Amino acid sequence: MTNITGSWWGEGDDMIWVDGYKWPPDLHVTGSEDYLNQAWEMQDNAYSRNGSSIFEHNTKGYQTSYVHHLENPIHFSNEIKVTIEHGHGNHLCNEMSSVAYWYCQAPTRLVEPSPVVERLPVLKDEQSNWVR
Repeated sequence: MTNITGSWWGEGDDMIWVDGYKWPPDLHVTGSEDYLNQAWEMQDNAYSRNGSSIFEHNTKGYQTSYVHHLENPIHFSNEIKVTIEHGHGNHLCNEMSSVAYWYCQAPTRLVEPSPVVERLPVLKDEQSNWVR
């Protein structure tokens, strides 16, 4: 499940890297509205697999949207990185957060999260080069 909160989406691209960072990402979609199965702006709806459980026009800008990857799971062996830009090239200062759940086939040991520096967003510099 991916849960995104924030005000005004800015149509940033969503990108998913599977088992290693490389360009281009393994999955690269044209924007948060498409990824969240919405179109032509976010909508006031909630379904069992995707939607917006809290809608921004009812809350002065705050919204909670979600996607459950049940029918279209994203398989990985060692690592996965899922990002959504804050506007094209991360040029907006939206306040966003996310939560993700993953399930394994058998019990596994607890894994500590990566250092914060490794979890920072992928950005573009002034010449539109990707920097990590």
